[in-house]
Amino acid sequence: MVPPDGAADPAIPAGSGETSTTQATASESTRTVVMAFIANAAVAIAKSIAAFLTGSASMLAEAAHSWADTGNEVFC
Repeated sequence: MVPPDGAADPAIPAGSGETSTTQATASESTRTVVMAFIANAAVAIAKSIAAFLTGSASMLAEAAHSWADTGNEVFC
């Protein structure tokens, strides 16, 4: 049965809709950015230690690149 114009559809709970979907997507996006930040920081730390232990200029450059990637997560 089709409800008359202006009436709420009883099959759709009140308060549901795009807002909750948008909030779930934003929450998932935030979680993804935080996880990427943590992973990039771990890689940057490991490369920094390797650069220090080996004295390798290329590893130092890699570490700097990883630190830049970590910093870029702040802008997401």
